[in-house]
Amino acid sequence: MTTSFDPRAVALLRNGNSHVAAGRYLEALPCYEQALKLEPQLAEAWISLGGALVVGLTWAVLGGGWRGLPVALLAGLGGSLADSLLGATVQALYRCPICGALTEAEVHRPCGQRTDLARGHRWITNDAVNALSTLAGALLGAAIWRRGQTTERGGARQGRG
Repeated sequence: MTTSFDPRAVALLRNGNSHVAAGRYLEALPCYEQALKLEPQLAEAWISLGGALVVGLTWAVLGGGWRGLPVALLAGLGGSLADSLLGATVQALYRCPICGALTEAEVHRPCGQRTDLARGHRWITNDAVNALSTLAGALLGAAIWRRGQTTERGGARQGRG
């Protein structure tokens, strides 16, 4: 990964992710928007917004109903955040000893050289990170949905619904 981004955009992206982690979803959106204004190529911000939107719309169109859209959006965003966190911390990242380039591959194709593990764990590939982040998003969505169902039933029992 040789691209470097404006540190202000990266800070805004992290700030948006912090808002999401704290449950302040609407406060996260302006952070992502500002990050994208500074760095339109900042893929993670586009992925966070776009991924959450696609999951939510798919949920609504395929029968989950529009009532489930916020849950699906949060689950998609949660999965995206898990992907970013796992990718940045435990996913294997290798360095080519010839040119110094960082790559996810054990062999750097341009040089044809075997790479050295720079960080992470060899057995945690991008596919493993994708599977774990998808599972995290699904579990988050199920937990939010279940809590909403429990809250609705409790409110109805107490004469509020």
